[in-house]
Amino acid sequence: MLTTKALIGKGYFPDNIIPPLNTTHLANILDELTLDNLESIIKSNGLNESKCCLHSTPRTQNLRRNFYIPNPLHQIRLCHCIENNWPEIKTFISDSPISLSSPIIIEDWPRSFKRKADWREKRQQLALRSTAYRTMLKTDISRYYQTIYTHSIPWALHGKETAKANPNNFKDYFGNCLDLYVRCGMESQTIGIPTGPDSSHIISEIIGRSIERELEKSLTDYNIELKGVRFIDDFALFFKSRHDAEVALHKILRIGNKPK
Repeated sequence: MLTTKALIGKGYFPDNIIPPLNTTHLANILDELTLDNLESIIKSNGLNESKCCLHSTPRTQNLRRNFYIPNPLHQIRLCHCIENNWPEIKTFISDSPISLSSPIIIEDWPRSFKRKADWREKRQQLALRSTAYRTMLKTDISRYYQTIYTHSIPWALHGKETAKANPNNFKDYFGNCLDLYVRCGMESQTIGIPTGPDSSHIISEIIGRSIERELEKSLTDYNIELKGVRFIDDFALFFKSRHDAEVALHKILRIGNKPK
């Protein structure tokens, strides 16, 4: 079970932050910060939205990578929503036949969860799964976290038509809660989710699995099977011919550019 305590205590800050900076104490007092208390604090102080703190780290040469740390009140509320609906979320993202980045809960892991495979295991799976195919299509989504449309979270979980017809139904459609709580921590912006927290990886897997499903459905019309691996937003798909790969690339581009 993925818990709020784990998401806050081990998955709040980016994994490359210096060890003295941690959220262990915050996780230990979560029993005092119930959802009712959180809602009361947020409403009484007019904290309907907040701005993330920027944490920048060196990458390569003169390049840097930016991470974003959300307001704890909004982040705790988001993590509660993930915990309360974890069985449904787990079912949605765990049935992927190609994802190597889906979360696996390990109690003593340093983060709140372990990804199904690391980069070395990804290379091994690429070699093992590609042996029967002639063509590989490699593609990714540019600036994935920064370009996720938050309303697409409930679209992915509940279906676009259903979610658009029930945007304010938070009781029956928890994807609306995820959408709202992410936006509250990002100044109510609908484009982008914060890079760094483990909660964002969960959301990225929801979106990634939804892309897979749409792609698998569209390829069925051409008698093409979806084979390969996905690691977060990196796709490596295998096909019998170059033509099939070009069809798949066209479909991925259409899925990524669907009108809102």
